[in-house]
Amino acid sequence: MLLALIRLVALGVLFYLVYRLLAAAFSPGGRSFLSLPSRGSDFKCKTCRHCAKLFDDGSLCRYGSRETYKNPTHISNCIDYERR
Repeated sequence: MLLALIRLVALGVLFYLVYRLLAAAFSPGGRSFLSLPSRGSDFKCKTCRHCAKLFDDGSLCRYGSRETYKNPTHISNCIDYERR
């Protein structure tokens, strides 16, 4: 019984790695097949000095004296970007 469970887990890991390899091969981002998506990984806010917090669908910006939520459209048009 335990041996069957170990084989099932090993088979699941194998299928997952093959899936990630194929997904990376056909993705336009050119990411490694073992790299997992991280929160806000595609946003330039990740290196901005005004970024307070990154989310999956945007970021919290503290430019000036205001806190503003920015979605991907706002982020791509941001003129307040300053590298850390």
